[in-house]
Formats: sequence, C-alpha cells, structure tokens
Amino acid sequence: MTDTEQARALEQKLLGGYSRQQLEEAFDRVAPASSWRDRIDSVVVAATLDDRRLLDFAVRFYTATVPTFRPLNEREGIFRVTADGYRAGPAGDH
Repeated sequence: MTDTEQARALEQKLLGGYSRQQLEEAFDRVAPASSWRDRIDSVVVAATLDDRRLLDFAVRFYTATVPTFRPLNEREGIFRVTADGYRAGPAGDH
C-alpha cells in the first residue's frame, strides 16, 4: 500500500466511512445559525436510521459532543437534535 493509499484509508476511518461532503452537509442541517460552535438545538427530518447515524457522527466529528435525538413525530422521522456544541464541549475554546 502506498503512502497515499494509507492516508486515504486513515481518512476514511477517521470520517467513519463518510465523505467530508456528507459530514458537512449533515452538520449544516443541525448547526446553529449564530455560530457552528454554539449549542445545537434543531428540528430535522431524519426518516431513516442511516440518516440519524450520519447526523450523529457529524455532530460528534465537528463538536466532540454527543447529540440527543428526541422524536417529535417518529412516524414522519421528525426529531429534535440537541448537543452541547463545540464551545461547551471538551475541545471547545473555553
């Protein structure tokens, strides 16, 4: 395996098998409008378990905090997502 292939494999592992674009788009769905570092409190449609897993990983990746998904209308896949956010988390600028 070349150095480039090793670097790509490591990046895929660190990104949970997702692409950077997938993570960025998922995080944008829940990121606070004020600043991506602020507390997360968003309502999203996450109809599938795979979608919720992607959102979960994206929040953890960008903020180093653990999101909570509270169903508002589980049948339609509507959830309230909350998390401490980057600033209040262990990696924060506090």
